Amino acid sequence: MMQTALMEIDRSDILIAEVSVKAIGVGLEAGYAAANNKPVWYLRNKFYAPSTTVSGIASERIFYRDEQDLSDQLVGFIPKYH
Repeated sequence: MMQTALMEIDRSDILIAEVSVKAIGVGLEAGYAAANNKPVWYLRNKFYAPSTTVSGIASERIFYRDEQDLSDQLVGFIPKYH
């Protein structure tokens, strides 16, 4: 399963890590992307505990209140990477 994830990261231009809920492997995937010079976006709901590992290597950090707030913020980030 991890091998498939790493292959997908290789094919991608960016890694978006939504870390509001802890998940095994996200830190590894983010580290792999960063080591391969891929931008890593750290997304987290303001009301959840932070993931310091992913935050430390992220090129962008987005803290949001709800889905609409996240959507509004992403509109501002996307043109920077297009």
